[in-house]
Amino acid sequence: MTNLRQNADVELYDIDGTLLKRSAKGGKNNEAINLDLEAGEYYVGVLPKGSARTAYNLNMSASTIPDGPGTDDLGTLDSASDPLTGEGVLIASSSSEATYTFDLAETDFVTVTLDDLRANANLELYSSDGQQLLDSSNNSGTSDEEIKVFLEADTYFVRVLGQGQPTSFDLSVGLG
Repeated sequence: MTNLRQNADVELYDIDGTLLKRSAKGGKNNEAINLDLEAGEYYVGVLPKGSARTAYNLNMSASTIPDGPGTDDLGTLDSASDPLTGEGVLIASSSSEATYTFDLAETDFVTVTLDDLRANANLELYSSDGQQLLDSSNNSGTSDEEIKVFLEADTYFVRVLGQGQPTSFDLSVGLG
């Protein structure tokens, strides 16, 4: 919000009327809200301070945020390619997730590690059909997540699940 002649604040609400963010700078300073949001309906409120009556320009814009890494193929895990690695970013949503696949060349112990977290995220390992949960790691906060499991040669899916705050992460899948 720009070109204020007197003090006013701007607020952003979701469809349920829950305040998501407020910009409340003093005086005639420009107000701005920058926030990553899921698709949906939102409302903006302009609130003059006290008895202020002011004209203003309100500009709004949106840009698409990529869905994140999507389903990325990490490759085939064997002694020559140990470990396989990937990285990604999850947006601020409890439904944000990234999915990776890898092929295990031979039956072996596998360690899947999720680290360098800035916010909480969980880790899940699924069978080749993507339906059967084989193991998971749900540590709190920014603690590393790790799954150690004995697997047969096959294709597997790894899901990284956001827990409400944006985070970047590193993922590795290794033998042993």
